[in-house]
Amino acid sequence: MKLKYGILMVTVIALSVILFIPVSADNAAFSESSVPGIDFELYIDKNEPIRILALNDINLADAFAYRETSFFPWTSEASEDEKLKYSDIQNVLIKYLNQSVTRTSPDLIVVTGNFVRGIDDYKGQLFNYFCETIDNYNIPWAYSCGNDERTGDYPFEDKLADLEKYENCIFDKGSVSGYNYNIAVVNKSKVSEIIYIIDSENGEKPDITEVTETWFRDSYNKAKSSVGDVPCYVFTNHAPRYAFAASKEYGVSSYTNPSNPLVLDTEDAYGYFNISPNGTLDSDKSFLKLMKGSNVKGMFFGGESRIAASVPYEGIRLAYIMKTGLFGIKEGSVVGSTLIEISDDNCSVKYYPHQSVAEAFDDVLDKAWYTDAIEYCYDRRLMSGMAPDRFGPQTTLTRAMFITILANIEGIDKSDYKGSSFADVKEDKWYSEAIEWGYRNEISVGYGSKFGVNDPLTREQMARMLMQYLKLKTDVEAVHSDALETYIDYSYISDWALEAIHWAHKNEILVGVETESGHMMQPKAPATRAQIAVVVNNFYEQFCKEPITDPERTGRRVAEILFIGNSRIYYGQAPEKTQLLSNHYRGGYTCVDCTQPGYSMYGNYLNMLCRKEFDPEFFSEADKVVLLGPDNELALQMVMELFPKDTEFYIIYVWEYYDPQWNVPDYFTGYNVKIIPAGNAYINMLQKGYDNEFFLAEDGFHPNGVMGYIQALTTYAVITGTDISDAPEEIYPEYVKDIKEAVNEALKALNLS
Repeated sequence: MKLKYGILMVTVIALSVILFIPVSADNAAFSESSVPGIDFELYIDKNEPIRILALNDINLADAFAYRETSFFPWTSEASEDEKLKYSDIQNVLIKYLNQSVTRTSPDLIVVTGNFVRGIDDYKGQLFNYFCETIDNYNIPWAYSCGNDERTGDYPFEDKLADLEKYENCIFDKGSVSGYNYNIAVVNKSKVSEIIYIIDSENGEKPDITEVTETWFRDSYNKAKSSVGDVPCYVFTNHAPRYAFAASKEYGVSSYTNPSNPLVLDTEDAYGYFNISPNGTLDSDKSFLKLMKGSNVKGMFFGGESRIAASVPYEGIRLAYIMKTGLFGIKEGSVVGSTLIEISDDNCSVKYYPHQSVAEAFDDVLDKAWYTDAIEYCYDRRLMSGMAPDRFGPQTTLTRAMFITILANIEGIDKSDYKGSSFADVKEDKWYSEAIEWGYRNEISVGYGSKFGVNDPLTREQMARMLMQYLKLKTDVEAVHSDALETYIDYSYISDWALEAIHWAHKNEILVGVETESGHMMQPKAPATRAQIAVVVNNFYEQFCKEPITDPERTGRRVAEILFIGNSRIYYGQAPEKTQLLSNHYRGGYTCVDCTQPGYSMYGNYLNMLCRKEFDPEFFSEADKVVLLGPDNELALQMVMELFPKDTEFYIIYVWEYYDPQWNVPDYFTGYNVKIIPAGNAYINMLQKGYDNEFFLAEDGFHPNGVMGYIQALTTYAVITGTDISDAPEEIYPEYVKDIKEAVNEALKALNLS
C-alpha cells in the first residue's frame, strides 16, 4: 500500500459513514483507500478553499515535432534563437512550472494532457525527468494519462509503473481501473468532495466511451454508499464538444478565427477561444446526463492548446485548462497554468499566464539593475513575492527570509527539522524548519538563545551564512582579497565575518559600494531583497547550479556500430545478425539498434536528438553508424549532423541497385560515407532464380530474416574488410551458399572485397 504519513481509519457502523482521522496533518498527506468506491484519500486541514493547480499539455517534445516559426528549428534555416537544445527547453519550462507553483500555493497538482510525447523520449527519460520535477515540489499530484504517452519505444505500462516510485504521486496501477481513479478529499476528518481523474482513451482512441461511463457510474454509486452524496469534480483530457459548442449564447459554436480570439469577460463566463472546441462528441449527451445526475459540480478539460475558458453549463462549471507547455502552440494562444479553488459545492477557475517578474509584480521595473537577478531567483523558487502582485525589491531582508532562501536552495525535507532551538522561533511558522536546519548544520547559530527572526540581515551576516552553507557541500579554501583591504571601511568588518567577506569578495559574490569617499563594503548595512537576489544569483550560478541530465540514469551503452533507420522492420534483423557475425569472427564489435519500430527516419531522428541531450558520449564514441537507405534525405542529413564529422557512416541500399556512377548527394560532402550494397546482392539473388516473395515478410512489403542476413553480411564485410565466404551456415543452411555468392559478387563489382 502506498502511504504517506500514518493514517488511522475508524468505521462508525451506527452512522453508516466513514470517519477519516489523519495521524499527521503536516501539509497534505494521502494514502490508498480501503473504502468501497474510493481509490485514494487526500488529507488536508484548512478552512479556506481547496486549491488545485492544473497543468495541461506540458509536452516538452512538441518543440521538435512542431514550431510555428520554422518546421525544422534545428537546421540552418532557423534563426539562432530558434536553435534550442533539450536543456534550454527544459530550463525555460521548469522556470514557468516553478512560477506556477509559487504563485498558486496549491494543495494538489493535477497534470492533464500530454506530459511528454513518447516518440521523442528516449527510454522514458524525459517522462521520468518531469515526474521528478513535479515530485520535488513536495505537493501531492495526480496524473491524467495523455494519448501521446502511449507512443514511443518506452512501453506505456512501464511509465505507469514509474509513477509509483514518486513519493508525492497519487497513483498505483493496482488500485485503478483502466487508468481511471478517484481521490476523496478528507478535510478535517470528513470527505468534502471527490475528484475523478478520467482517462478519455481507456487504451483506445480519444473518446468518452461506454467503458468510461460504466466505470464512473459504478465508482460514484459505491462512493455515495460509503461517504454520502458529496460534490464531485472531474478532470479529463478530451472535452465533449457539447461543453461549449452547445452554449450558443457565448458565440462559440462556429468560432474559427484564431488570429482574433473570442474573449469572454463576465462574472460567470470568462477566458478566450482561438478555435471551436474539439474533443469527443457525446452526441446523445449521455455523459453529460451522467455527470448531472452524479452531483458533479465542475468538469475540467485538458488536451486543447487554443482555449482557456470557463463557463457555467446546465448547472456544471465547465473549463478548459490553459496549455502549460511552451511549444506546439498556435497563433494567438496564451500559455500558463490554471488554479481551481473548491469550497463546499462551488468552484472558481483562475488563469495564470506565464509572465516575467516585471509583468507579475507591480513594484519590479522592467530593466532595472536587479530585474534579471529577481527573475532568476523567482523562476527557481529560491525567492517568492511578498504578495501576489508585490516582490518588495527595496524591502530590507530579514534573517529568517535569508535562511529560508538557503533552505530552498538545499531543498530540505521540512519533516526532518521539527522543533526549535531558539526562544524566538515558534514551530509551524513559514521559517521554522529552515532556521532549525541552519542551526543543526552550523550555518547560522543565532545570538545565544535567540535567532533574531525579524532582524535585518547585514551584509557580513549574509556572507558568513553563504560560506557556511557552501562548507556543508564541499571544502572551502581560505582566500585573501587584496582589493578588499583598500576599502575605507575594511576595519569595520567583524572578526567572525572576515574570512567570509574575503571569500565572497574574491569570488565576486559580494561587491563593494562606490561612494564619494571611496569603495566601501558596508558590512553592517542591511541588505535589500533586490541586493540579495543579485548575491544569490551569483552564488547559485557558481556553486549550486547542477546539470539537468543525470548520468546515473542514462544507461549508456558504449557501441561501435549503431543502426539507425526508417523503422526497425526494414532491417529484417540486420543488427542482430551483424552481431552474430562479429561474435563468429571475434570482431569485438557491439551492435546497437537505435531504431524504433514503426517510425520514419525523421521520427527516429527526434528520438536520437533526445538521447543526445542525456547521453552525448554515446555519439562521440560511436565511430561507425549504419543508416538505412536514403528514403528521406533531409531526415538522413539531420541524423548525420548529430555525430562528429569524422564518424564513419555507412548507407544501406536495401532494395535499390547502387551504381557508383551516380552522383553522391550534396549533404554527404564533408562526411566519411560508404555504401553497403545490400540491394545489389538482392538483385543478384533474383538473377539466381529466387522469387521476390522469398525476401518478404508476411505483410508482403517489409524484409524478412533472409534479407536481414544479406544486409548483415554486406555490412560486416564493408566495415571490417572480412571475407564472409566462411560465414556461419547454420542460419540458412539450405541457401546460404547462394546468399554468400550473391553478396561477394556485389562486393567485387564495387571493388569492396
